[in-house]
Amino acid sequence: MAVALLIDEIQYFSAMELSALIMAMHKMQQRQLPVVLIAAGLPILPSLMGESKSYAERLFSFPDIGPLPESDAIKALQDPVLQANEEFDPAALHEIFRLTRGYPYFLQEWGYQAWNHALASPIYAGSTQDTF
Repeated sequence: MAVALLIDEIQYFSAMELSALIMAMHKMQQRQLPVVLIAAGLPILPSLMGESKSYAERLFSFPDIGPLPESDAIKALQDPVLQANEEFDPAALHEIFRLTRGYPYFLQEWGYQAWNHALASPIYAGSTQDTF
């Protein structure tokens, strides 16, 4: 049996909490226990962890996700809306991508706001009846 710890917004951990987590994961690695930590946070996370415990940068991998390409950003916006039998106008999708530059957090926020403020489907960019 294995255990996976999934933590989002880990950059909000206090220094004491982060230190305790790093030490616990280090002990588990030393004992070769089947535990994995998958955490998401802002790009400052590697330095926060390094400040907490110097060995943290060797203990963990810090892949940079960065912005999505336009095709993936459109898919991330359109797929959930299609499941609700609604849709975005292609021009709206392109405009949201242009404004967010593909960064996942901003895509999520724009999609959320566009969905909540749209009066009808398809959701348009900049129309007087479907503004976001």
